[in-house]
Amino acid sequence: MTQEDLARLVGNSKGDSPAMVEMVLVQLMKEGAIGKLNGRLVVNP
Repeated sequence: MTQEDLARLVGNSKGDSPAMVEMVLVQLMKEGAIGKLNGRLVVNP
C-alpha cells in the first residue's frame, strides 16, 4: 500500500484529514516502526 493510499483510506474511514495521517506516518517512519520497500509501506520487525 502506498503512503498516499493509506492516508486517503484512513482519512475517509476515520474522518481524519490526510495531513494528520501523513504526519503520523512520518513520525512512525522516524521511530523506525514502519519503512518503505519498493515504494510501499511495510512494518519493520
